[in-house]
Amino acid sequence: TMATFTKEQALEIVKDVKHPSIDNTLLNLGILKDLTVSNDNFVTLTLALPFPEIPILDMLINSLAQPLMEAGAEIGVETVVMTDEEKQRFFELEKAGWKGL
Repeated sequence: TMATFTKEQALEIVKDVKHPSIDNTLLNLGILKDLTVSNDNFVTLTLALPFPEIPILDMLINSLAQPLMEAGAEIGVETVVMTDEEKQRFFELEKAGWKGL
C-alpha cells in the first residue's frame, strides 16, 4: 500500500533535521518555511533562503527529502527568499549556533 501522510505527520518526520553548520533545526531557522501534503503522499517543501543562490541548497533539500522518501513520500520543492525580518532572525540564530563546516 502507498504511504499516506497528514501535514502533522510529515512535519514530525523533518522537524528535527539540523542545518549542517548551524546547531539548530531547519524548521526553527525558518529555512523550512512550510510543507503541504497533496494526494496523500506528495509532500511539497517550501524553503525560505537568506539569498536566492546558496551553495548548500541541494544538501538542505536532501536532508529534508531523504527521511520523507524513506517513509514513502514523494517530494516537491519550492524556494522563496526570506523577508528582511526572517533574514534578521536567521542571522541571529546562525551567529548563536554557528559550528563551522
